[in-house]
Amino acid sequence: MNKVLIVEDDELIAELERDYLEAGGFEVELIFDGNEGLNRAMAGGWDALILDVMLPGKSGFEVCREVRKSLHLPVIMVTAKSGKAFQSCGIGSQGKIPYPDSRETAGAPGAAKGGRNYREESRHPS
Repeated sequence: MNKVLIVEDDELIAELERDYLEAGGFEVELIFDGNEGLNRAMAGGWDALILDVMLPGKSGFEVCREVRKSLHLPVIMVTAKSGKAFQSCGIGSQGKIPYPDSRETAGAPGAAKGGRNYREESRHPS
């Protein structure tokens, strides 16, 4: 099973990411602080790392830079930052996912996957 470490301080966003990945067959661990996230990432055994940019302790940028020094795994940044500010940091992530602009758009990944709103689907499973 593929293991993904999510480092995100917003519990609702972290749980949404976890639920989506677990539904896809991934094993997921949630961490809510940059310092602890770096420690868990460096312990190894992960197939991918999902990082929020703005975290307590070390930022997602700092965590990514440290991880890149010794581990070779995909890193995806979750951020409200965009454009040149994000591109110029040079951290070598595989990509970024913008924060949803509202709670309604938070269900978009599930809607794209199955044609239905993820949040609605989770309330009324078929």
